[in-house]
Amino acid sequence: MKCTTSLTRGSLALGTGLLAGVLAVPTTASADASPSQAFSAQSADACPHGLTQGTLSWVVDQSWHAVVYVNGTLSDQPESASSGSFACAEDGYESDASFTIYDGANAVTTAHEQVDNGVVGFGFPLRGGIDVRSGSVVSETLVIQICRSPVNSQIKAPTYCGKAVTYYPTYVTG
Repeated sequence: MKCTTSLTRGSLALGTGLLAGVLAVPTTASADASPSQAFSAQSADACPHGLTQGTLSWVVDQSWHAVVYVNGTLSDQPESASSGSFACAEDGYESDASFTIYDGANAVTTAHEQVDNGVVGFGFPLRGGIDVRSGSVVSETLVIQICRSPVNSQIKAPTYCGKAVTYYPTYVTG
């Protein structure tokens, strides 16, 4: 009987510890709470005019919503100096990177970064709209896309976009 009681107490202590670990909620959200996920998206040019790349870190905030920390760069650089190709010279367009969280087909929040003939660094959080306890978080995605538009608004040239790239949350909710 003594052995059974000791085993029961040990099992109870282990179960309580595991339950406390699963139910524990951090008091502050941190970009270090999940593994980083690399991202990259580019414009639909024959030349590498528009490119964004960096890392995503997904966390669950205090109100149980998904937050993705986006850190990276956006570049819009003609490559004529290094390649000597006329096709890659200054083209009068700027690059705009959009970062949009979707819940299914509905946009929840969007951020933009923009640059012309240069490189810009950025870092910002985007908060999703679903309470992850609802079990619907799987439908939330982050879509990144580069579009290029004429710098001079008086020029009647079309805006065009590269392929939209979709990323899925990588956090662990317990």
